[in-house]
Amino acid sequence: MTENIKKLQELLDCEVIPVTQNTDPRQLVETYLNLWKQGKEQKFTPVIVTADDILLEKFEIDLEDLDLPFTKEGMKTYREKILAEAQKLNGADFYKEEKKELLGEVSVDEIQWEAPEDEELMFSAYLDIDYDDESKSTIKEDVVIVKLPTEKSYEAFAWLPMGGFNDCPLPAEMTAMAKYWHEKHGAELATITYDTAEFYLNQPVSDKEALVKLAIEQYLFDVDIVEQGVGDVESLVETLYQNKQWYFWWD
Repeated sequence: MTENIKKLQELLDCEVIPVTQNTDPRQLVETYLNLWKQGKEQKFTPVIVTADDILLEKFEIDLEDLDLPFTKEGMKTYREKILAEAQKLNGADFYKEEKKELLGEVSVDEIQWEAPEDEELMFSAYLDIDYDDESKSTIKEDVVIVKLPTEKSYEAFAWLPMGGFNDCPLPAEMTAMAKYWHEKHGAELATITYDTAEFYLNQPVSDKEALVKLAIEQYLFDVDIVEQGVGDVESLVETLYQNKQWYFWWD
């Protein structure tokens, strides 16, 4: 167990399962899915976390700004603060005017409604990707599966508060939005790094009208996935159609 993983376990005060770098990425997803099923019965949420220096430094800076110690007690106080703030927010109310404006601009006729060719679930946030041959991609250092003692996966943004930099929403806003998507689409927060998050959908979204609205929400939540990623909202709709995985990245 690396020093970073030890520190994360100390801060969260819950079970942490280290993932070795030679683990087959497909096996890691299988392990996650098994834990996800167990969590439904045992009331915990598994999240795959990259506990690198940047993520831990982010936690430390946030705690310092709040005059809280870099300890499990400090993290608990910070987590409770985020959850209290998130309770006052409703993700459905976010970006109301912007959503109305964009809804009239999306060219629905240009969208190609094609299900993903490969139905196998695969996350990427914790991978060192080999772009010449993605099958050779490997697990990064300091990757763990954290078993958060909550059945509410959206609370992972409070346990692991990675937001609040540049255009990335604040942790309470991220928690509220994740709760909204969980209640509306069954989205489960599955992976977190210092600048990315991925969701798992046991039942992917296939309703076309809902997908257009969802893509607009995701674009407003994270402009980088469009402006530095797929290029336009129509393309984002196509990537979300019947997809078990949602990907977010902030520059």
